[in-house]
Amino acid sequence: MRMNRLFLALGAVLGACLAQPQAHAADLARGYDAGVYAVAPAQPTSCDQPAVLNRIMERFAWAEKNTWHRGLLIDNVVEPRLRYTDGTAPGRIMNDRCEARALMSDGTMRSVYYIVQENMGFASLGRGIDFCVLGLDPWRVYDAGCSTMR
Repeated sequence: MRMNRLFLALGAVLGACLAQPQAHAADLARGYDAGVYAVAPAQPTSCDQPAVLNRIMERFAWAEKNTWHRGLLIDNVVEPRLRYTDGTAPGRIMNDRCEARALMSDGTMRSVYYIVQENMGFASLGRGIDFCVLGLDPWRVYDAGCSTMR
C-alpha cells in the first residue's frame, strides 16, 4: 500500500514537471525583446474566496480531531479582509496576509489570521494556506497571539 502511494506521488510530480512549458536560454542571434521576456506581476489573491475559507475550516477540523480533542470546530468564517500583500520584490513568493472572524461551534467568535501563497501547493501547484486561530494555538507554533501570521 505504501509503495502504491509512493508511485502515485512520483507520477504526480513527474506529470507536473512534464506539463510545464520548456524554458529556453536567451537567443542572442535574434536579440533581446523585453516584451517577450518580461514577467507580468502576480495578481493578489482574494482572501474571501470560498475555497480558501473552506480549506481553513477543513484543516482546523482535522487538527482538532487528530491532535487537540477539545471538541471545537469552525462553523463559519466571516468578515474576511486583506491586511496587506507581501513578497512584491523580484524573486519573492507573493502572499496575501488576511484576517477574518471565525464562528466557533461553542458560539464564540475568534480572530483568524491566515496567509494565502500562490503556487505553493503540492509540486508548486495551487495555493499554500496557513492559518492561526487566536487563542487556540497552545504549542505557540505561530508565537504568542498568532504574531507571526499577522
